[in-house]
Amino acid sequence: SRALPTRVTDPFAVTWHADVEKVTTRTVENAARDGIRVTYTPSGAGQAGCAMPTRAQGTISFIIRRKPQRITVSVRLQYDVVINSHLDAPAQYSTLLHELAHIYCGHLGTPNEKWWPARIRLPHAQDEFEAESTAYLVASRHDSTVQFPPYLDQHLTANGQRPPMSFDRVLKVSKELEDMGTKPLPMRKP
Repeated sequence: SRALPTRVTDPFAVTWHADVEKVTTRTVENAARDGIRVTYTPSGAGQAGCAMPTRAQGTISFIIRRKPQRITVSVRLQYDVVINSHLDAPAQYSTLLHELAHIYCGHLGTPNEKWWPARIRLPHAQDEFEAESTAYLVASRHDSTVQFPPYLDQHLTANGQRPPMSFDRVLKVSKELEDMGTKPLPMRKP
């Protein structure tokens, strides 16, 4: 009997050779400046992650200076991103990128139109295509050998065409997420 293909046994598998833990940590730290809380929770094999406006009242700490003395500020909680803790580090990072892309592409609205535009109520296929394209672009900048599962195939039209998407948003969000993984970012201006 033949073994099941990886797309069935591990549908979120990502091949990665870069220091994924470092960029993940930096990305999560920088996400706090926008009130984004990232948590890791065990989920079933069919769930990689999700992003949603928070239902909780409260704040999240954002590091504004590390040296010579660490200084943090409290930022109002805006969004929750939940990542499946059963995934390996590369799959967790690619999922984090995908979920943050939903936020920064404006699929969940915006706390401030000067930060990013609200682009809610787009077709589901467009949301997913923009988020996954963004995640792939960012991951491939960190590691040119990265390989993602064929997730986007399910969002192609019946004749194999991609759905409409905003290349401008995808490129801007890709740059933002790349920066979030590589350097400390300053506070947002209100």
